Amino acid sequence: MHAEDRTTAMLCHLEYDAYRNQTKDQPTNKPTHGQYVLRHNGNGKYVAQPGLRDSYTSNPYHAKTFPTLEQAQADACGNETPVRLRDCE
Repeated sequence: MHAEDRTTAMLCHLEYDAYRNQTKDQPTNKPTHGQYVLRHNGNGKYVAQPGLRDSYTSNPYHAKTFPTLEQAQADACGNETPVRLRDCE
C-alpha cells in the first residue's frame, strides 16, 4: 500500500471514530408507542437509519422507524419482519 493510500485510510478511520464517539451514547430516536422497526430474520439485527455505516444495527435506537405497521411492512424485504419498537427493549 502506498503512503498516500495509508494516509487516506487512516483519515477515514479517524473521522468515523470521531463520529461514533459523538453519537454512541445518544439515541437518534426515542422509542414511542406505535413505532415500528424492521428486524432481520437471520441475525436479529435491525434495519439501520439511512446514513449509518452499516445496513443493520444491533441497537434498536439506531434503527429506521416507521409510524405504522403497514408502512413497515411495505418497506420490508423478504428477510425482514416488522416489530414494535417498544418490544425491542
